Amino acid sequence: MKFLALEEWAAASAAYDADLPPYWHAKIVPDAFTALSGVLWSASYILMANSGFKDKSYAMPIYSLCLNIAWETVFGFVYGPGLLNQIVFAQWMVVDAFLVYTTVKYGRHQWRQQPMIANNLGLIMAVGIFLALSLHLAAAATFVPVIGRRVVPFTAWILQVFISIGSLAQLISRGHTQGHTLGIWFVFRLLKVLAQIIQSLGQD
Repeated sequence: MKFLALEEWAAASAAYDADLPPYWHAKIVPDAFTALSGVLWSASYILMANSGFKDKSYAMPIYSLCLNIAWETVFGFVYGPGLLNQIVFAQWMVVDAFLVYTTVKYGRHQWRQQPMIANNLGLIMAVGIFLALSLHLAAAATFVPVIGRRVVPFTAWILQVFISIGSLAQLISRGHTQGHTLGIWFVFRLLKVLAQIIQSLGQD
């Protein structure tokens, strides 16, 4: 197995671009919802960062943040599915920087009962992102030759599940809602996921 499947990705993208949809909206609508999904995801990120600064906490579980940053890097720039998606992914990564900052700065308080974690959050984030990058690159190299562009929504849905489970576990373990708001859940869980469902239907 090759480390990168860029030739297979280029072939899948060329086939997608050359494919004539049965209806005029078959590609336009998913592209529009790609943009909407990106805006809503960015909004949820901004709400998370704002809540983190306000509550002196962080919202996204550490492992989810590492997986998200790595996913956005791999499927936004290594296996970029087009200019629109790259623009969307780039804006996510800008806001990611604030999420990482709130995690490292305020996470020490959340982990004060575990000094080894509290004092090494920056290193934990760096190692976590590196491992997540390796995981996503391996997944892409394995599945791009098999399912082509569909690897993007499939892996995204897996991350959605991880974020959901991790966020619930984080709330339960903390025993408080600092770093979280109903606005984050409404934008992220309802609107954003609905937009992503429609977007995924257009992936080939």
